[in-house]
Amino acid sequence: MKQWTIAVVSLALCQRANAQSLNIDIDIGFGGYEAGAGAPSSTFGGAADQAGYWNRIRDSGGVDLHTLRNLDGTTSSATIQYYQSGPLAGSGWNGNDGEHRLLMNDGVEITVPATFNFANLEPGRYQVFTYFADRSGRDVPGDVTIFGADTETKVSGVGGMPGNEFIEGRTHAVHDVTLTTSSISILVRTNPEGPPDSTLSGFQIVQVSVPESSGLVVVAAGWLGLLRFVRKTKPL
Repeated sequence: MKQWTIAVVSLALCQRANAQSLNIDIDIGFGGYEAGAGAPSSTFGGAADQAGYWNRIRDSGGVDLHTLRNLDGTTSSATIQYYQSGPLAGSGWNGNDGEHRLLMNDGVEITVPATFNFANLEPGRYQVFTYFADRSGRDVPGDVTIFGADTETKVSGVGGMPGNEFIEGRTHAVHDVTLTTSSISILVRTNPEGPPDSTLSGFQIVQVSVPESSGLVVVAAGWLGLLRFVRKTKPL
């Protein structure tokens, strides 16, 4: 009984910790592999080394609210919404291939500053990876701002993509965020303004920890309480 209970509690801990970790690919949706169309496979961890389901968002932006799936493919409470900046676009640049090509060779052009809103997230500590670089490998820098992050504004796209490799500041920006509400807003802009314009290709939301007061502690405590009860009532 003891080993079984500990196993169940451990599984609940792992599932809860991963519940709000998300992979998102902003996808051109047409043009085939050559243009970068298609989402990476669930074995691809990206710069965050976070394997799991990749949400394929085929939208240049608008009123649509997209419900996101967890790393295991199940539906989460989290959503993303953003308003159009530029069109969806892809590239035949051969510096990337395979999974890198599917993530980084397409996305939405950031012709004017655009805000990407995530909602219904659990409070806690997060790392946010924003993939933001010129889809053709050129040196087209941009800014990524998350208000309330440890460091609010970071750069990406500087020096262009190296090809089949992730380098912070060139292919993506990483923010550390302590979330006390349920939403994260990410402001991106090509800086200096284009053309050419940088491309927002996707995100990884990595939950580092959850508050100790979360329901997870209650669940674990309940299982441990049940174990004590069984011990006390077990016949001699």
